[in-house]
Order: sequence, then C-alpha cells, then structure tokens
Amino acid sequence: MTNMSGIYSSVIATQIFVFITSFDHDFPKLIRSQTQCLWNGNVETINVDGKTFCIIRLESIGREVARGFKAH
Repeated sequence: MTNMSGIYSSVIATQIFVFITSFDHDFPKLIRSQTQCLWNGNVETINVDGKTFCIIRLESIGREVARGFKAH
C-alpha cells in the first residue's frame, strides 16, 4: 500500500493561481471579445494585490496555495 497524497499539490496550486489571475484580468470577457473580433480595450481589471483570501481545508493543496499567496 502506498499513499500518493500531495503528489499533485503544487501543480493544482499553480492552476488555482492561473484561474485567479485570469479572473483578475477579466479573461472571460477577453475570450468573448476575441471570438467576436472586438478589440476595443475596454477591459476592467481587479487588482488582487493586498487582498485577503480564505482557504478552506489546509491540506496539501491548501498549504501550497497559502504558501504561494504568502510569497506573492
């Protein structure tokens, strides 16, 4: 018996940062504009610097996410 717990924690934590960054820069709106060939530059962004995040369940993935936010 082996336990693979935590083996993908850093990969999943990185993916979480990608999602947060994409929503930070209104990526869904950018994709919709791109598919409609609209390039008007009217994209509102939200700066996540200095924001507080709540991480539920500090297991291996949550610890990696917390470590990344602390490093940021």
